[in-house]
Amino acid sequence: RGTGELARIYKGHRACVNACHMNEGRVASAAADGSVHIWDPSTGAKLQELSGISSGVATVLLYQGLCFTGSSDKAVRIWQWQSGECLCQFQAHFQLVRTLAYDPHRYILVTGGWDRMTRTWHLGSLLDPTQTIYVEESPHLVLENGIHHGRIFHVCMDATRVLAACEDKSVWITDYMSPALNAP
Repeated sequence: RGTGELARIYKGHRACVNACHMNEGRVASAAADGSVHIWDPSTGAKLQELSGISSGVATVLLYQGLCFTGSSDKAVRIWQWQSGECLCQFQAHFQLVRTLAYDPHRYILVTGGWDRMTRTWHLGSLLDPTQTIYVEESPHLVLENGIHHGRIFHVCMDATRVLAACEDKSVWITDYMSPALNAP
């Protein structure tokens, strides 16, 4: 941080890298060839390669032992990254899933896609909060916002709002203080 000097270059993918995310000292990187690598930024060692995605991965997010991916096959996948097991796969959009945001306290996943939609999913029924294991087939769709005028490139959230950065040079703010979203 003091010098701004380049610390490491990781070269493990076979196609362009579309997204990366860091959490708890691990990095997830996702590429156009469908590969997702989990690696240690201090050594550059690949810890895991998540396989089984036949289309380009556009977004990736790590949270503790979970890895969330969104891809051009319109699907979101939830992985247990250490074992490489895909815990859940569901169609989240009608086009590419471009962005994800996760609130681990409420088990809420927000997805944004090139279909000009943001969707909010409740994952509480999917993940056992004490063991982080998969228990059901698909998440519960809680809120859908399809009034955006451009493809969604990025989403983020706080306790009361979802922000969506759009292709049409706009940022949409959606209030989502729904009782369904605030259930434990």
